[in-house]
Amino acid sequence: MFTLGMRFQSDRYSIGMSIRPSYTLTRTWERTVTSLDTTKKDFPVRIDSLTTRIYQESGEEKLTFPFAYALGIVLTPTDRWTVAFDYEVRNLADMELTSSGSDSASRPWVNTYATLHLGAEYRVNTMLALRGGYYEDIQAFSPDGSAIFGEPARGGVYTLGAGLVLGDILVDLTYEYASLQYQDIYQSNVNYNSRERHQFLIEFAYRFQ
Repeated sequence: MFTLGMRFQSDRYSIGMSIRPSYTLTRTWERTVTSLDTTKKDFPVRIDSLTTRIYQESGEEKLTFPFAYALGIVLTPTDRWTVAFDYEVRNLADMELTSSGSDSASRPWVNTYATLHLGAEYRVNTMLALRGGYYEDIQAFSPDGSAIFGEPARGGVYTLGAGLVLGDILVDLTYEYASLQYQDIYQSNVNYNSRERHQFLIEFAYRFQ
C-alpha cells in the first residue's frame, strides 16, 4: 500500500489531494480442530467415553481494497484563525474478500459514503494554539433490521487539543471522544448497541535551528 499526494500553498489558503491505488492484503491461517464422535449411542452415555478426532485446517484469504482519494483545503482568513476541510472517498462496499477453495469473491461491507473532516485552530499568541475538530465515523456494516437496506451505522468523533511552543520545544495535547450508537431490530426483540472511546494523545518535538 502506498499513497501519493500533492499540495498547492499560498499565504491564505492551500489545496491538497492524495490518492491511494487499489491494494490487496493476504492473510493465511492455521488451526487445530478437536471434534467429538456424535454418532448415536446407547444410553447412558458418559462424556469421558466419547472418542475425539483431532485434525488440522488451514487456508488463505485475500482482501482487495478499492482505489481511494482525498481532497482537502486549508483556509487562513486571519493571522489567528485556520480552518481545514477534508473530503475522503474510500467506497468500502467495493472491498472484495476471496477465500481459498472459493472461485467467487464476496463483498461483505456496505459503506459507499465519503467522509468529511472538519477542523479549526485559533492562535491565542505565539506560544499557545487551541484546536478542535469533528468527523462522522461511518461503519462498514449495516445494523440488522435497518429501515434502509444496506445503510451503515454511523458514529461521531470529536477532538479538542492545544499546541504549546516553549522555545525550541513543541508540545501537542489532544483529547478524542468517539461515540457509536445503533439498534439491531428483530421480530422478537430490539438490541441497543453503544460504544464510547476516550483517547488522550501527547506529542513532544524539538526544533533544531
